[in-house]
Amino acid sequence: MNPFSEEMNELFEKMASGEGSREERTLFFQELESNLTLKNLYESHLNFRKGMEVVTRRNAHREHILGFHQQIKSTKSKPSPSNSISRWAIAASASALIAVGAWFGYEWEQKQKANGEQLLARSTPKARHSNRQLRNIESEEEVFSGTAFAVNAEGYFLTSSHVIGNKSDVQLENPEDGSEYSARVVARDSKYDLVLVKIDDERFTGLSRIPYPIKSSKVNLAQDVFTLGFPKEDIVFGEGSVSSLNGYNGDTLKYQVSVPVNPGQSGSPLFDEQGNVIGVISAKNGSADGVSYAIKSSHVIDFFEHALEDPIQLPKTNGVSGLSKTKKIQKIKSFIFIIRA
Repeated sequence: MNPFSEEMNELFEKMASGEGSREERTLFFQELESNLTLKNLYESHLNFRKGMEVVTRRNAHREHILGFHQQIKSTKSKPSPSNSISRWAIAASASALIAVGAWFGYEWEQKQKANGEQLLARSTPKARHSNRQLRNIESEEEVFSGTAFAVNAEGYFLTSSHVIGNKSDVQLENPEDGSEYSARVVARDSKYDLVLVKIDDERFTGLSRIPYPIKSSKVNLAQDVFTLGFPKEDIVFGEGSVSSLNGYNGDTLKYQVSVPVNPGQSGSPLFDEQGNVIGVISAKNGSADGVSYAIKSSHVIDFFEHALEDPIQLPKTNGVSGLSKTKKIQKIKSFIFIIRA
């Protein structure tokens, strides 16, 4: 296909505008992950759209200024040559200021958007217990951490892809017993901001039965929720409620929840009051305290269905629903690890 064809541009615009069915969007973003040329072209299209926004605002300002100049011209007599040169200089300066102002306005809008949804990877020291078998983290690299939770007793853990970046080898640590394991990325999806890793370490002997299923049924507004994660080196509990059924700026991939979170909690599981996983924490609102965002569990399940060639067995039954909150947490926290990349 001609990369500059009208058909491809229409497809890019459709995806960039959030149009199309979920199936179409899933197929498109899966193709981006495996086709670097297509990904680069799509990113160029997004940059072009941003540039057009700047030009549109700049032209609108220019038309306004020109209209003002026309009003001045119609009320004054014909200017002398020196006045004419001065007016052209002022107009040229105004145009330059408009262009610069439009660009900085665009930059400010992007900064405000970033402030609205801040990702939660944490710059962190290496593991507290040095282990030469952990081959994945080089000493000169900056290390980021987040939270990962087990989804399969054979050592599969789910977390946010922005914590991992483009790395393929990571480290998992269970602060509860001090164990550390090498792990590798087996699937990732940047659209859902999810990555699945598997422990690849001869010292790992498996996990006991995971007590929380990933629930795909409907979540209700004002429903009580809680999360467990690692904004520091020991686990932190947070609770609140579902405050919106969509995320920042109406993002349908996410819930908005009134649970305070901090860097290091990307990848934390979001639980309902029975202890079912209903989402994965990925960001917080930078301009509103206690407002967080979580990828919906329906998209988590979709990730498992489409990102893996060979499906894995996910937990199906809830082993904590009848327990008190304290006992739920005691049983769940053994399956939630720090992940470093």
